[in-house]
Amino acid sequence: MKVKNLTSALKLISKISNPASLTSIFKAVELKENALRANSEFGNIHLLLPETTGLPDAVLLETEALLAISSSLSPDSEITFEEKPSHVAWSCVKDDAKGKLNFVVTDSKIADITHTEFPWAPPKDFGKALKLASAACQQAAVSFGLYGIEMFPIDNKIYMMSSNNVSLAATEVDRGDFPDLKVTLRPPVPDIIKAILETCPTSTMDITEKGIYIIGDFLLAQLHLGVPLDFNLKEISDKYRETKKTMSINTSSIKKFLQRARSLTEKQMSFTVTMKIEEGRLLLEHRGISSSSEQYFLAEGLDTSINYEGVSLPAELVMTALEDVDKVVCDYLSEKQLILRGSTPEFLYIVGGNEVHAHA
Repeated sequence: MKVKNLTSALKLISKISNPASLTSIFKAVELKENALRANSEFGNIHLLLPETTGLPDAVLLETEALLAISSSLSPDSEITFEEKPSHVAWSCVKDDAKGKLNFVVTDSKIADITHTEFPWAPPKDFGKALKLASAACQQAAVSFGLYGIEMFPIDNKIYMMSSNNVSLAATEVDRGDFPDLKVTLRPPVPDIIKAILETCPTSTMDITEKGIYIIGDFLLAQLHLGVPLDFNLKEISDKYRETKKTMSINTSSIKKFLQRARSLTEKQMSFTVTMKIEEGRLLLEHRGISSSSEQYFLAEGLDTSINYEGVSLPAELVMTALEDVDKVVCDYLSEKQLILRGSTPEFLYIVGGNEVHAHA
């Protein structure tokens, strides 16, 4: 079969297959004559291949190892497989390469997906919105009861939100036939959904209390849910939706400043930047032990009479959102809250800061 077809399928499979798992079956891919299957703690996925592998029987191989092999070969070359008693022999004539992969030995099996109803067609920006809503989701927040991304409908919109007790990310998209149900997703499930919808845009879904189910032209997936969050993120985000004082920003230039500041930050120091507004201009400052940087940025639409004292912000969290925002909301800077907004899709990103005190 063509190497590029195998590699493309394995890249999607690898979103679910977990090489760090202690369970052998969760690190493996089932290679069949015309399909790939994998499951893990994150879910279960089945892919139909556009051509045969040449293997009459299903074999279990390590996903990471097989992907490493296919990724190293010429995409337009052919790879062939031959089953042996304890391994699969592979060869690629064009690259003059060959080798073997031992079977994954386990008593476990990859489960079948029996779900048959997929009534919801997600909007085209759903995958991107879900990824943006994950921007504030961090493992460290598990102790706060905040590890996960909430997804729920209100009226004709679906809201998706995450928080880590310092920042909050929220997106919204059209509801369509999304069920009247609140669910929580834990990473890497949002990234898996986004990858599936990008690979197969015509996919339809079902959202249930038991999991998320997706079907496409050549794939079938079942993804697991996380536990509900302990806080009402919608109630928090609603406090920061008013936008009277806004300015348009050039996010690419701000991102370059933050990248420079990160490279200058000493390993033992936290990566923070100070944001000020002076006479309607946005000023970013970074100070380390042995270096410092500051830069003014053009900001359109802000009254030149507006001034705000410095607010110290966790820079990594600000960088997370910059690709998809175009406005800074200044209404809440006096409360030490930086609000970033984007419009495609509707995106709200709140970062809490600390007041900067002048040193003598």
